[in-house]
Amino acid sequence: MDLNKGQTNFWMIAFFILLIGAAFLLGGYYPNFFSKTSRPTPAVIVQEPTTTPTLLPTETTVPSPSIAQKSDVEGIKEAFAKKYNKPVDQVEVSISKNNGTQATGGIKFAGEMGGAFWLAYKQADGWIIVHDGQGTISCETIAPYNFPSSMVSECVDKNGKLIKK
Repeated sequence: MDLNKGQTNFWMIAFFILLIGAAFLLGGYYPNFFSKTSRPTPAVIVQEPTTTPTLLPTETTVPSPSIAQKSDVEGIKEAFAKKYNKPVDQVEVSISKNNGTQATGGIKFAGEMGGAFWLAYKQADGWIIVHDGQGTISCETIAPYNFPSSMVSECVDKNGKLIKK
């Protein structure tokens, strides 16, 4: 048995162990070393400190009054209650079309069997009832409010002639 041959094998094994250990160490410290795709480095976010304005002793803040906005249904119900001197809770309104300024739908009062068609217009201070009922619509009555033909397709002029819009 040749002693030199045994020592050579020992050193070759030690060399390969060191080589594998170095690869693992490099892989741990440099994760992109063995990777074919590069990984993005994490971004550092620098946030500016924010300051809140403070009121000086002479400054005062006055909260602005919040005005509760009524729904269109509530506004139209109130307009009917006022027109017919009825409590609002007895007015049953349905809206079939509403463009924000003009609206149309049905009306019925609690305890009554029938209902009616209506047209309403929204002014700065609320809704007004322009027309309600089951009959024909007067062109003179609705003319100032410029209802679209999708809401009023026809009306009757002062001579009783049917006008199509």
